[in-house]
Amino acid sequence: MLDPANVLAFGRLIRVGIYYNIDALKAVRSHINRHKLYLGTSWSTEYENIINTVIGILMCLCSLTKLA
Repeated sequence: MLDPANVLAFGRLIRVGIYYNIDALKAVRSHINRHKLYLGTSWSTEYENIINTVIGILMCLCSLTKLA
């Protein structure tokens, strides 16, 4: 037989889980929207070019240290 206290506790856990998932989904959507907005700016493309250049330099340095 089901204990009413256990049923109520389980119901509370489900509600907390749903609220947590909704908040997490909102945070992810907000982050994605901010990223889309950022990608639309001209400054972002220059920033990405700098990042790609730095990554390329680091890869070259890593390959040189492996050869030495």
